[in-house]
Amino acid sequence: MFAEFRKLDCVTEDKSIRGGPQKARCHLVIKDVEDEEPGRNAPEGDGCFSVSIRRERLQKTFIEVMGIFQEVHGGEERIYCDMICPKAHAVFHSKSLSHRACFKYHTYGLEQRGEDWLLWRSGKCLNSTALFDIGCKFDAPFKTQFANDKEIFARLKARKA
Repeated sequence: MFAEFRKLDCVTEDKSIRGGPQKARCHLVIKDVEDEEPGRNAPEGDGCFSVSIRRERLQKTFIEVMGIFQEVHGGEERIYCDMICPKAHAVFHSKSLSHRACFKYHTYGLEQRGEDWLLWRSGKCLNSTALFDIGCKFDAPFKTQFANDKEIFARLKARKA
């Protein structure tokens, strides 16, 4: 078993942790080991996306704001960010999040789509400064999927659009 770690760093201009007026801007940090600092930063917004879904019609509509695609669930907006844990057999919160606006399963969570793992945010968590620490467990070394950071960051950039 092979483990890798990720950090999704979301920051608002006013650094609010209570769901302020501005949307947080996020970037992914790739870490080979949990305590690796500072890690390797992906460009801001890359890998974050979503789709607009309305309960009444279940029709998909794309809405782009600040280069990030957003998803609406029954009127509630969600933004998803790729954790770059493809083919991971387990993805978990490596550190608990004690936060005033981000509550697991209610305003943020982890979701598997195909072989990919995504972290979603909604409600006041979208407009809050928050740091999400995630671990990924693989059956084979992660470097067998991506030879270098350039390949990882290219995948994130493609996911943005």
